[in-house]
Amino acid sequence: MYDKNLTLLGTAVTGPPAIARTMKVSKDGNTIYWTPFTGTHGIFVYKRPDEFGTFTLADSLLKGMSVESAAWNPATGLFWVSNDKRGTEKKYTHLTWYGVNVTTKQLVDSFTLASPIVPAAADELPRGICFSKDGKTAYVGLFGTAFARLFKFTKTGSGIEKLDEIPTGYDLSQNYPNPFNPTTNIKFSIPEQGFVSLKVYNTLGQEVATLVNEVKSSGSYQVDFNASNLSSGIYIYKLNTGKVSLSKKMLLVK
Repeated sequence: MYDKNLTLLGTAVTGPPAIARTMKVSKDGNTIYWTPFTGTHGIFVYKRPDEFGTFTLADSLLKGMSVESAAWNPATGLFWVSNDKRGTEKKYTHLTWYGVNVTTKQLVDSFTLASPIVPAAADELPRGICFSKDGKTAYVGLFGTAFARLFKFTKTGSGIEKLDEIPTGYDLSQNYPNPFNPTTNIKFSIPEQGFVSLKVYNTLGQEVATLVNEVKSSGSYQVDFNASNLSSGIYIYKLNTGKVSLSKKMLLVK
């Protein structure tokens, strides 16, 4: 630990043998989130009772995830961490940033930088992330050879409405209007409660918007999509649940 003059005050924590590129601290300064990408993968949580206390290991999150970058979303309070293919838990996706509720330990949001080449370059690593003040835009930095170095992701969904319709199965409707500029509506139906993800991708497979990413009850829904920050072109919107995956194309013309 250092003071404002960069004078060494002492060691906050001594973690297991591993390398970490980043760590984050709670607003009150009493919790440290340490994120190694070698050795024992995951997020290690160290706590102290107050500013005069000693930090001790209190918890761990996302065991097996290889984390190189992390940031707090200033609007939602979610703790965002990256994952790459070096992790020991293979259920986490390479080149993906996950939003974590550190209180419930649940993953509640995510976005993925899809590779324009197949297979994805093994040396691409998600090295950095930061957010705009309103929390709606994420800037991510990469280390590798296949991609540009910086990308911007913007959350563009503007609202979701439950409709007075009884679903007979899983369904994803064609957006209306289509072509559109810059707003359109997307309807989908799910016959049972479950986790629902509705995301928009460009033709390179890169995620550009997350419209729904949460548990929804059985029913039919309409989502408003505002693409005012996107360029003209073809986009693919995909509905994923625990049981089905559906997708359709739409055309943005400005």
